[in-house]
Amino acid sequence: AVKALGLSATWADNLQPYLEARCYKVLVCDPKDATVPDISALRTGVALDAMLQAPPSERLSFGEDKIQRLVEAWAFFDLLMAIVDRDEAATDGVQCTLSCCQVKRPARQPSIGKPQSEPDPRTEFDGEDTQQLVGTWSLGEVRKSAVDIRWLEEHAELVQSVMSPHLGALRLTLDVVGSQLNAGALLDETLNHAGVDEACEALRGFLANLQVWGSLNTMRESLRTSTVDADADFFLSRRPDQAMSQDSMLRLAKVVTTLTPDRLAVHQRQTSRALIAHVRRLFRQHLAALRRTLEPLARDDGLPPSALCAAVLARMREIEGFMTALYRFFKCVDTPSGAGGVASGLPPGVPAPPAPSDSLPSSLDAPVSDDSEDNRDPASTRTVRPAI
Repeated sequence: AVKALGLSATWADNLQPYLEARCYKVLVCDPKDATVPDISALRTGVALDAMLQAPPSERLSFGEDKIQRLVEAWAFFDLLMAIVDRDEAATDGVQCTLSCCQVKRPARQPSIGKPQSEPDPRTEFDGEDTQQLVGTWSLGEVRKSAVDIRWLEEHAELVQSVMSPHLGALRLTLDVVGSQLNAGALLDETLNHAGVDEACEALRGFLANLQVWGSLNTMRESLRTSTVDADADFFLSRRPDQAMSQDSMLRLAKVVTTLTPDRLAVHQRQTSRALIAHVRRLFRQHLAALRRTLEPLARDDGLPPSALCAAVLARMREIEGFMTALYRFFKCVDTPSGAGGVASGLPPGVPAPPAPSDSLPSSLDAPVSDDSEDNRDPASTRTVRPAI
């Protein structure tokens, strides 16, 4: 929580006393203002502490290089879409100006100038067309330079001309991941910090929240038919000011008598698992369509358009690997192992390591042969809760 609050220039040092308290915990603001003022930051701190107590085989963690690559890939796409958006806004303004000028010109007044012809979309990147598209960037410079954020800024016109037709598909593919996973914050909000270090730290908190607390069900209607606990979902989805029928009130009263913290924790875990599988499936569907469009353009001819398309696909693979690792982790950790229950020597509430056959890949880049996205019975899942 201290690190989470530090991102917003707010400091607190009472997380450890909060964790050590063995009573019902109440968030209060004392005169010295030493308490955590944000409940989401407190939950993040508790989740990070719980993960520190868990054995390495049970942690949803990625190497520093993989976290940084994911953050940089997200920043790459943010800048790319911003550059194309700037071009579309400028184009709209120019079209408006031209239309006004055309209205003011008399109908019989001839327009003197060089005749314009529509470009052939089948034109290859060679000859004069290549010189016009590439501009002043030589082939040697392109081969030597890496397509990164700085490259995008230096080649803004090229980025606009190449990626403008694919902006809608690109944004839709990223929105599936960025706006559907919510563990303390949306993944898009988590990765959109100003600096790489801040975004990496926020992503670690996101992963801890995702494992300990689960994700909010942002796609409740899509997951209605899955194997999540219907009673727990009914209890959590109601609003305090929501008008309820007599039957709903009777059902709610019955559900409240049967709900326990463990049952809610299992429900949150199962919902997160189903949500991650669903988001991954949608992401891969959109990515497949985007890949079919960009792969022919990413041929290795050494030209800037090919380098840009190849860079887009490479960074999409980083995001795909991240989603696959999340899916495989939740699938493995929610599968009952031969150990059964909590292993000896582990803190209360920390899950036992999965069975060897369900071991997680040690690398985010490890090949994945399991593409199934099934949902298991929620009764077969193990509760994962912080030891507080």
